[in-house]
Amino acid sequence: TSVDFRSGLVQDDDQIDVSVEVVRIGSSSVTTRETITALSDGRIAAVAESVMVHCDEARSAAAPFGDDARALLEGVLSQQ
Repeated sequence: TSVDFRSGLVQDDDQIDVSVEVVRIGSSSVTTRETITALSDGRIAAVAESVMVHCDEARSAAAPFGDDARALLEGVLSQQ
């Protein structure tokens, strides 16, 4: 996970929006981007990128996504 902190948030910001996008799909991993935005003025407070690996519990090792899981992830893949 990496985080780019862009702006601080304070109590007066009151509410935030957190969006999550799937930006890349590998054979056994998925990369997401999380953006935290202050609703008070639209200011982006932070952008994070996370890589998660699908594992085979029996082997405790990375395992390719099944067809159903891959189709689900591809359905929400960001086109940016």
